[in-house]
Amino acid sequence: MLSPPVHHLLALAWLAAALAATPATAHESFDEALAHVDAALSAAPRDAELWRQRARLQRSGGDLEGARGDLAQACALGLPPAVAELERGLNARGEGRLAAAESHLRRARELAPLDVEALVAHAETLADLGRSRAAADAYTRVIELAPHAGPEIFLARVRALAAGDDASLAEALRALDEAEARLGPIPALAQEGIALELRAGRTDAALARLERASAPARRREGWLVQRAEILERAGRSQEAASEYAAALASLDRLPSTRRATPASLTLASRAREGVERLSRVEAARAQ
Repeated sequence: MLSPPVHHLLALAWLAAALAATPATAHESFDEALAHVDAALSAAPRDAELWRQRARLQRSGGDLEGARGDLAQACALGLPPAVAELERGLNARGEGRLAAAESHLRRARELAPLDVEALVAHAETLADLGRSRAAADAYTRVIELAPHAGPEIFLARVRALAAGDDASLAEALRALDEAEARLGPIPALAQEGIALELRAGRTDAALARLERASAPARRREGWLVQRAEILERAGRSQEAASEYAAALASLDRLPSTRRATPASLTLASRAREGVERLSRVEAARAQ
């Protein structure tokens, strides 16, 4: 399975800027965007960059064959080699040809070592190929080149590190702490840290991360249920039962409209099921 396409966000931002000179609306459809590029090409049919834009649109719309054809035209008209390699790599990645994608994207990086989009796409492809250390190194380079990178880049780096052995897991946790220190409290990072601590068998460390993440929360029911489930898995039944009960009591204090929301109903169901499981375990022990 391909990893989440972080580079797609960069591509969309680039495309929006590239089309800004055309009279497109802020919420144009794929067909409208393609029509704008086609209109520009009718005036400048030998513009390699416009053919590149068209190839990107075709790829984003799922027409990979059309994207290949447009890219070939762009290359024939003199698209810069680094850009051509990037686009060939993105096309190959979209087609699932990961080895070819990695080769093209590595060449793009060699030709343009400061191109963040090529670096991110290469990192993603390395991760998909199972080359986790190389992927983590590539993500580290992205963060160096783009100090304002979003949490998805930091999270991808953590996951690439965590794909290795126990030593790499410790490194992943350090990278996660660095990300949280730089970006502040972000739920996705907190949950990744909790999962990694549990994978390492460190229940108390996972609970400590959960407590830090939940401290600023106005609504604590979800955190209480998660804490209870962690305690239950660790065999700490009395503590788990107490947390399940606290979650149910907190949910009961909510206004009826909030108690009836799908999220609240799901939490209540998880808490009640937890209480029932622990009751059965306790009853079995008493026999």
